[in-house]
Amino acid sequence: MSTLPRALAVLAIALLPPGPAAAQTTMTMPAPAAPAEEPAEKRERLVFALDDPNWDVALQQVGENRTLTEWMPDGQSAKAWREKLTYQTLEGLPKLASLDGFLEQIIEGVKKTCPTARLTFLRRSATDALYELVVKGCATQPDQNELVRVVHGRDATHTLHYAVRGVIEPARRNRWRSLLEQARIVRE
Repeated sequence: MSTLPRALAVLAIALLPPGPAAAQTTMTMPAPAAPAEEPAEKRERLVFALDDPNWDVALQQVGENRTLTEWMPDGQSAKAWREKLTYQTLEGLPKLASLDGFLEQIIEGVKKTCPTARLTFLRRSATDALYELVVKGCATQPDQNELVRVVHGRDATHTLHYAVRGVIEPARRNRWRSLLEQARIVRE
């Protein structure tokens, strides 16, 4: 893994193998640059558990107000994936829009891109939402299911997506829903 600039925060991913012993691994996750009056280590980040050690960072992008990291199981790539986990931060949204406004933009985008897609909220509050997106029969992209958690923090809006090409099996869906629901923002 390459060395990343200091302005990057650390996203802790606990890799929890089966059994009583739990190993912890820290992955580097880019975060929006900290304001001058606040040290980078005090930035908020989303912490979540990934209970399968066979996932690798497949894509990492850092922009002025946006970061994106995608993990995929060993042997999969951005062009040929069957399942992936995506974490994105969008800085400035807390000042510009409510979470409801952000979610409405997502809904409108889904309707334009794929009118046959179905988006169902599993939980929704003023600062936190969990929804499922089912894309089926869409001309612009293959069939897939996504579970998405959106958390509207003080510094950024964080999205955590678990996506599967095709249909998510019920047991896998429940497992990933639980993992997404356990994600939380920390400030360190």
